[in-house]
Amino acid sequence: MSSFSDAAAAAMGAVARSVGAAGLEREIAALQRKIKARKQQFGADAYPFLAARDRAGRDRCFAACLEDVSALQALIAQKEAALVALRASGEPVGGGAAPARTVAAAPART
Repeated sequence: MSSFSDAAAAAMGAVARSVGAAGLEREIAALQRKIKARKQQFGADAYPFLAARDRAGRDRCFAACLEDVSALQALIAQKEAALVALRASGEPVGGGAAPARTVAAAPART
């Protein structure tokens, strides 16, 4: 392959990694919003049990919320690991300059 095609392939790989990283970051942010919403829903669900001093009902609500939040946190951990692997797979993603490449000089025309 020529130096130009090598450079073009490397650039395309960097773009693909950047796009992939951005997608994973968006997915992580969406999951974090779901966690926040689920915790807020827990408050609304648990309030009647708290007002009635019903510990069993409160504990059931908390157990359901904890299960949901734990599942979402596990998904976040998977996506964060994928993001780290993606960023480590080659050229920098999202910031930093690409490493310098040497291109062979074209032969001089006489």
